[in-house]
Amino acid sequence: MTAIDYLDAEHRRIEEVLIALEAAAIEIETSGTVPAIATDLLDCLQQYTDAGHHAKEELFLFPALARHGVEADGLLGAIAHQHRMARVHIRDMERWLDRVRSGDLEARASFAASAHAYVELLRVHIQIEDDDLYPLAAHLLTPTEDKTLLRELRRIDRSPEAIIRYARWEALVARIHEPARH
Repeated sequence: MTAIDYLDAEHRRIEEVLIALEAAAIEIETSGTVPAIATDLLDCLQQYTDAGHHAKEELFLFPALARHGVEADGLLGAIAHQHRMARVHIRDMERWLDRVRSGDLEARASFAASAHAYVELLRVHIQIEDDDLYPLAAHLLTPTEDKTLLRELRRIDRSPEAIIRYARWEALVARIHEPARH
């Protein structure tokens, strides 16, 4: 397994949760009912996608590519901007979800709009990374750099915080795949 394979596998896992977020947004907007899984979706997207996956890219992959001359204001800058925008959407969804729970009918559409914007952003973001960033990284990184990067990614994922994060993620994915539960 390469470091890029490792990051790509995380993309596939994120995509599963995006589907569940879309379904939750539709339910909230149309019925006003907040699915039991909604808070966990937002929490895990923030923890796994942002604090986990995006942080690993920003802390390890981007600097490795910068050492090969990939400029921070080009592709890396665009991707980092998408990471920041994803954080804004998560904060917005959390705020709107609180208002939906307090009975604010208008917040239902606002939550759904934020959720759909987040899903679209992440899908485009993943496509850019899959089509552009990851092939570039696979081309530029030497086998030694790749092994070092993979070792760092795995080291981060063995931290106590990451172990908890991934256990919660696995539990969420299991809930998503149990149709009667959410």
